[in-house]
Amino acid sequence: MPTLSPLQPASPYLVIDSAFTAFNPAIHRAASAALAAVKQWTKDAYSGDGRGLVLWANVQGIPGGVGWGYGNGKTLLARCAANALYATLTISTPGGEIPDRTGVFLTTEQFKDAIMQSYDSHSTSDYLRQFRQARFVIMDDFGVEHVRPDSLGWWQEQLYKLTNYAYDAHQPFLLTSNMTPDEMQARMGGKNWSRLFGMCQERGFINVSEIPDQRRKPR
Repeated sequence: MPTLSPLQPASPYLVIDSAFTAFNPAIHRAASAALAAVKQWTKDAYSGDGRGLVLWANVQGIPGGVGWGYGNGKTLLARCAANALYATLTISTPGGEIPDRTGVFLTTEQFKDAIMQSYDSHSTSDYLRQFRQARFVIMDDFGVEHVRPDSLGWWQEQLYKLTNYAYDAHQPFLLTSNMTPDEMQARMGGKNWSRLFGMCQERGFINVSEIPDQRRKPR
């Protein structure tokens, strides 16, 4: 990487490329494709191009293949993207000051719990405002949140508050999940799925199931 003098500002795109060094694209061809897709999404998000991206894995693995569904780097890539955007949006702010709510990174379980807790303090609108002010939204681990069958409609309505705004506002939106697209569609409901697909289009659904579980590496 080129050495930067103290007076020479880092290129935002150089910062983005550097943010992903913890992810090894050589472990599998699917890893290389996933890295390229997330990097491009991050650069587009920085430049103001609001697209959707979904990293998904089949937890049943690939029949006859090497996929485990878990440990394939979805969360790592999402964190790298968030770190890159926090850094570059700070760089692009006059004086290097961090603007209010540059972006949001959280798990869907955290989102669900925060919504429920906001009812007690009557602060739901305030909580949701941070998502509308965000330059990007990254939600990790969709599908692991515990939702009772009789509460599924409620949960879908909470997701709609995010997906509808992101779709209408062209907000960069990244989702990771250990569900297949069909499973995600059934869980989030038709109107959420329609908006998510509208943001991502078919090319925005990245299957990382074949990437080996990095937690099972020999020690």
